[in-house]
Formats: sequence, structure tokens, C-alpha cells
Amino acid sequence: MTRLIVEPNDQYNQTLVDNVHPADWVDPTHHLVVIGGGPIDREPAQAFRGLGSQVTIIQDGPTFLPRAVTGYKILFTIARHALSKTPKPPVTTIPSPAETPSLSVIIPALNEATHIADTIAAAQRVSPVEIIVADGGSSDETVSIATSCGAQVINTKTGRGIQMNRAAEIAGGDILLFLHADTRLPENYAREIYTCLASPDTAGGAFLLHIDHASRGARIIEHGVSIRSRRLSLPFGDQGIFLRRNLFKKLNGFKEIPLMEDYDFMRRLRRFGRIRIVMKPVTTSARRWQQLGLIRTTLINQAMIAGYLLGISTDRLAGWYRPTSQTSSDQRTVTDQHSQKGTP
Repeated sequence: MTRLIVEPNDQYNQTLVDNVHPADWVDPTHHLVVIGGGPIDREPAQAFRGLGSQVTIIQDGPTFLPRAVTGYKILFTIARHALSKTPKPPVTTIPSPAETPSLSVIIPALNEATHIADTIAAAQRVSPVEIIVADGGSSDETVSIATSCGAQVINTKTGRGIQMNRAAEIAGGDILLFLHADTRLPENYAREIYTCLASPDTAGGAFLLHIDHASRGARIIEHGVSIRSRRLSLPFGDQGIFLRRNLFKKLNGFKEIPLMEDYDFMRRLRRFGRIRIVMKPVTTSARRWQQLGLIRTTLINQAMIAGYLLGISTDRLAGWYRPTSQTSSDQRTVTDQHSQKGTP
């Protein structure tokens, strides 16, 4: 065990200053011996004891170390360095830029000209990021708008599960984020995702939900979504689902079914680890709730989930769900928009 002896001797202490850097003296296994004592010992003694070192103070009657001597400066230099080495609480390690995994944002879309530009713009607030819009046959300006915004656009068959799977096949990111075309990501969303997935016991995650509607009913629904997501580990597609690409492949992606593909996917995903919920919300369009009303939409949603759990085929559920959703004379557009919403 190394011993450091500091005494009130200008010549001896000056030699220490000239030949040894104070950082080399500090180690929790060292034994600090202070000769001279007095008030000058308090800070270094406390610092070294806090690090587990043995501290011996040799009093020499009423003798005190004078403030002018070099030994005074040495002791306080040691104390400051020792205190700086006091263990800090553990923090989540964020990958350095060289280690940061690549991220792909996958957006299935169908007739989303009204929302697609805002959705892409919010996703582009972080860099680098790959944005893929999987279009299911839009008849409006969705494709041209997405292309002009800088997103990569692919054409697929209609169906959210189909569209997301085709986009995932060409995505280059280590992490995949599946995002509805009418949903905007929060600032610094990538950092939140990296933080969640830094833990090896995490299978995937999603965000809290904010409905873009100023009503008390919307806030109640958001609260219910938060409870379901955190307590049951069952966030839905409109919350932005993210996970590692290799795990997505292991799960064989989404089931290519008319409805409930996100619900089915999350039930399978949570078997592989924790589902983490980012405590920042994505903002999603209120159009579903505005078309049918908050209460009716919520009841329909729950009926679809119950039917799915009872084993009713998704084709049959889709047949029940879509007619109740058609409130426009343009039935094709409305039906297609709702078929894109996955879990109602």
C-alpha cells in the first residue's frame, strides 16, 4: 500500500510539486499521512476517507500548517482531485456518433396528401435518418409530395402490414421505426429510441400518444392509451413502434392481414423482452374520432379487439368495421384510409 506523506516543509513539498503530478498521488488504496494537523487537514482527510483510504493525522502540539507554504496548496490540490473521483450515480450510456446505430423510419401511406409532408418534416428533424414511404396505391398527390420532401417512395399492394413489410425489406437501418402517415414525431425522437434500446432486455418500444384535438375527451383517451401501453405493454401503431431490425426479421415482420396487424405484432414482440414507452408523445390526427365521435370510435375499437381475441377472422372484422366508418360519399377514399389505420 502506497503512503503519501505531507509535512510542513517548503523544500520537501516543492520537490513533490516539481516532480510528481497530483493526479498520480490519488488512489483509493493509498494511505494519506498528514504531519502537522490543524484545520488544514479537514478537506483532504474527508475526501480520502470518502474514497475508502486510510488517513493518519499526526498532531504536533499546537503547530498548524501556515497558509503560505507550498504544502497547503498540495493538500487542497489532492483534496479537489480526490473529490472529483467520487463515484457518480450510473447513467444510461448513449452511443457516440461513431457507434450510433442507423435508423429507418417506415411510413405506410394511402391517400395521405393532407398529412404526409408534416409527417416527413417531423421525422427529418434528426440526421442521419432514412425515410421510406410505402404507398399502397394512392389516387391523390401523396407520392409526389413525399418524393418532393426527400423521402424514398416505394409502391406496394394495399394493406398496412404488406406495406410495412415491403419497406422493411429494403430498409438499411439497424433500428426500424414504423410510423402512421398522419402522425408527427417529437423533437429528439432518435435519442429517445437509442436510450430505450440501449438496454439489452428491451425488445422494442413506442411513444405516448397525443390526439390533435382540444377536448377533454381526447385527454381521457390519451390517459387510457398511456395506461394500456405501460401496464400491458401493448402500444398500437399510431404510437410509433420501434425495434431492432434483426428482431423484426426474427418475428417474420407483420402479419399481412386487413386489421389488427399492430396488435398481433406487439403481442409477439413483448415475448422477447420489455416494451419501453417513451415519455414524450407523438401527435396523431383526430380524424378518426371526429368522423364518428369519441365514444362511438372507442367502442368500435374495443369491439374489434374483443372479436380478434375471440378468434373471429380479420377479414370478417374488417367487413364489420369499414361500413361503420364510411361517412363520406367518397367511400373508396374513406374505406382505404381506415384500412390503413391497423388496430382501430
